[in-house]
Amino acid sequence: MRNGLTTESGEKVALLGVAVRAEIVAGHAEVVVQQRYRNDEAVAVESVYTFPLPTRALLTGFSMAVAGRRCEGEVHERDEAFKRYDDALVAGHGGALLEQERPNVFTANVGNLLPGEETVIEVTFVEPLAVEEGGVRWSLPTLVAPRYAPAGVVDAERVSPKAGNATYGLTVDAVFDLGAAVLVESPSHEITTTREGEKTHANLTRASVSLDRDVIFTAVPETPVDGPVALTTAVCHRPEGSGTGTFALTLVPDFGANGQRVRNDVVFLLDRSGSMGGAAMTEALTALRLCLRQLREGDRFAILAFDNVVETFAPELVPFDPRWLAEADVFLAQIGARGGTELLSPLMQAARLAPDGIVVLLTDGQVANEDQILASYLDQRKTARVYSFGIGTNVSDALLQGLADRTGGAVESIHPGERIDEKVIAQFSRATAARVTDVTIKLDGADVGELAPAKPRALVDGEAYAVFGTYDAPGSGIVTVRGKHAGEDFFLEAKVALDETSNHPTVERLWAQARIRDLEQTITADKLGDRRVQSMKERVIALAKKHRVSSRFTSFVVVEHRTGDRRTNAQPERRVVPVAMPAGSGMSRPRPLPAPMMPMMARAASFGAPPPPAAAMRAPSPARGMAPPASRPSASRVSREVAESMPAMPAPPAPAVHTDRLGFVVPGAGAAASQDPVHVLLGRQGAGGLWDGPDPVLATARALLELFDLGITATHAVHGALVKKAIEAVLAAPPSASRALALGVAWLLASGRRTRDAIALAAQAHPEVALGDEAGVRARIATP
Repeated sequence: MRNGLTTESGEKVALLGVAVRAEIVAGHAEVVVQQRYRNDEAVAVESVYTFPLPTRALLTGFSMAVAGRRCEGEVHERDEAFKRYDDALVAGHGGALLEQERPNVFTANVGNLLPGEETVIEVTFVEPLAVEEGGVRWSLPTLVAPRYAPAGVVDAERVSPKAGNATYGLTVDAVFDLGAAVLVESPSHEITTTREGEKTHANLTRASVSLDRDVIFTAVPETPVDGPVALTTAVCHRPEGSGTGTFALTLVPDFGANGQRVRNDVVFLLDRSGSMGGAAMTEALTALRLCLRQLREGDRFAILAFDNVVETFAPELVPFDPRWLAEADVFLAQIGARGGTELLSPLMQAARLAPDGIVVLLTDGQVANEDQILASYLDQRKTARVYSFGIGTNVSDALLQGLADRTGGAVESIHPGERIDEKVIAQFSRATAARVTDVTIKLDGADVGELAPAKPRALVDGEAYAVFGTYDAPGSGIVTVRGKHAGEDFFLEAKVALDETSNHPTVERLWAQARIRDLEQTITADKLGDRRVQSMKERVIALAKKHRVSSRFTSFVVVEHRTGDRRTNAQPERRVVPVAMPAGSGMSRPRPLPAPMMPMMARAASFGAPPPPAAAMRAPSPARGMAPPASRPSASRVSREVAESMPAMPAPPAPAVHTDRLGFVVPGAGAAASQDPVHVLLGRQGAGGLWDGPDPVLATARALLELFDLGITATHAVHGALVKKAIEAVLAAPPSASRALALGVAWLLASGRRTRDAIALAAQAHPEVALGDEAGVRARIATP
């Protein structure tokens, strides 16, 4: 690590670097984040560093190592934790505080760093893995990007750290121990892997990298598995001499392997009440439009905008196709905030329209009749699930969480100025994914104790499913999972060995987390007496303290008691650690645009949007194994062909009509927003996944190559879903010369083994296709 780091304004930076260790086991990742600090100043300082954790991460530990001592964090109520930290600094002791600003944004305060001393802060967390292409995917966020914060957001500085000369670096060491041999790759960074039995170790090839982009690992079984479950593992923890063990059974659902597609009926409920005015309405409209574009042909949808009255987009569900998508955009463009929040009527209409479908509710939840609404809706609906987006800084989540818990849905919070696209796409993908319902789990041949979750939830395509339990005696048995999938019976058996001795402490913490979650949901969902609620809270706190995991009632603080010369008198001077700008953002300083961006800017202007300023453009990010876009052949010919293959756009809108940051028309948004060329291009994608044009498959091939030049592939956190939708459409197209070309481009954007296998199979009908021949694909597309 370098020393003497400074910001551009000359201030010292105490953070030397970040080291991450991860163990991928039992469908989860247990991660240790070490932040190393050194004070190179002559006075004591307090370092403040804002950093991200995954949204679904649960903290399991917090500690500080300094002067040859390791101080473990204590779990306390949030206000009490801050008081203990503040009292320690005032008294001249050392301390560290970890505070949650958002579910995925945390601030570490490290106080009374003494001159010349090094201090290591360690944060540990556990998160469930994502499922992708028949395997698992682990993504590590690395920075909190600057965000827009409207007036009135009191904690804007805490969630939008200043950008600067962030020269500290990142190292990552990951071990995949999934109970079966796996192949590990990374679409984001160059990595090196080694094998140790069934374990695979993965490290970044470079000794240290910038914290300017997510680190992504994917792992697929070395031996491909056919069927609805790609990977089944069982891992135990029972230290030698221990009487009680814990186990984790993990299933990796991959229903896409069977090619089954279930039609979805989706009703969107948009709160347009007065409390949703301003930024909240803009966020809600953006979220709804993102959801619409994840639908597939064959799905049906409806939109109900409500305040004191309900305004319907159409009287009944309509099919998702280009016509109705365009009509929906027009309908949403005229929506503004007004009136009160009358939620009962639209929910009852949603229950009528889609009694067994999906309800997506976008609201701030500011209602007073929560119990009436919940009871009435549950009585009217059949199996419909409610997924809510809580918009704004003062969301009343009692009703939203109740709807989610009682229907099998979920709640996601969206704060002003926060990037919502990743949250929206992840949440909506879960909502519309194939699933096994009415799940029952039975274990024969082995005696187990407390299981968690207590009530089995649905198996969702794309989400690792884990069941945790305790056992007193080793043995083996058969676990049987039954349920309903696509209207048919689902059945799965797997062997489970309960080891006599095994060292996987992560499993015990995961069990404790699952038990805590059960108790917390019981407290929230059920009407319990005060004494029963207090008793359950005490159980939660006891489990959190014993197993050192987070809960809604606790947080972490470390106090280092000092004596003699190490105890300070003056208060430490505050130093805020700057963060890097996102890779390719172009926001840190103006820079020349890469060649492929210039025609995109010109086309954006021709589509009715002014070209974005150079400083606001995003430079493309190189994908794994690819040369940086600027070193590729010029795309000017390709861009011209794409523009010629697309129908002319209507005249630019009147100056009074403005657009949001996704390029959608919204009322009252102030000055017209610049359109990102990526959004402009994706805005021309049809409802079925192909681009419009005389030859839609050819137009799609050219558009996908444009996206590739802009660094957008199937692994992109936001736009990857639409890229996958396009690849699916190309695979479904009839054989033709255009399809052959499109398959060659699709291969460049695809990353998962399952998708590439499907492309290779389709390419057998086109002998002229040489998959992976980027130069050949470009030459053929550029040919008139």
